[in-house]
Amino acid sequence: MRNSLARRGVVTVLAAALIGTGSVNAVAADAAPHGTGAIQTPAAYVDHLTSEMAKNAEAGKDTTDDRRTLEQYKALSPEDQEKYLGYLNDPKLWQSFFDSDEEISGGPGASAAPAARDASPRTTGDVVTKYNEDVSFVSGATVERETSKAKGVVQARDASWTDKATYTKKIKAFGITVTKLTVWVRYEATRSGARVLKALNSGSSKQNYNFAVLIDADNARPWVGGNRAHAETVWEGKITASFGSVQLDKVQHLSAAWDGTWKGTFKKG
Repeated sequence: MRNSLARRGVVTVLAAALIGTGSVNAVAADAAPHGTGAIQTPAAYVDHLTSEMAKNAEAGKDTTDDRRTLEQYKALSPEDQEKYLGYLNDPKLWQSFFDSDEEISGGPGASAAPAARDASPRTTGDVVTKYNEDVSFVSGATVERETSKAKGVVQARDASWTDKATYTKKIKAFGITVTKLTVWVRYEATRSGARVLKALNSGSSKQNYNFAVLIDADNARPWVGGNRAHAETVWEGKITASFGSVQLDKVQHLSAAWDGTWKGTFKKG
């Protein structure tokens, strides 16, 4: 970790009782907390989702995830709706998510054919860890090649190009994405010397449909080290339960190379 890293001021995203998505990048923050407290009944959860989706629509925000979550939740059986809310309010589940370290990697690599290295997007299959029969922790990454503004095409054959690598961690219950934590970095790379030229910018975003959890994000500035572009976010979580609250923290780190290979880690700070 880079000094935990040259973090510029603390950037905070409040995700407790927050419906929909918020994002933070290394330049600016966008946070809009809505409501407080854990939701205890299916009817209350549906009402809250519906209300927040309407508020987000009125504010001009994308409500695709809100609508999908609402539809998926309403499609569950009454028994599974109750179980779903039980998982949202279970500190042990969230401790397990934050306490479990991860290190994953992927990408075509320098030995791959140019077409494979230059394809966009390059998506690695999800890594799934089962918490139980209903809940899974899901990880994945994507590297996208940006289009050339002058040519209007993907920069497949340019001498240098811009890639964006994204690393995502999710908690899914009954197939519904409850919480998603994402870190990304944009960087310039070149075939000349097979190297990363510079890290342009980076950031994080979150999607949270758990009303018992507060999540803060502290982003580092992007940097280049070991011929890779790096991004890092420290997530701090607070679970509020009937007996009190539990503090959690995790560092989500992403690095990417000129050839589209990447490495993601999710570890204690």
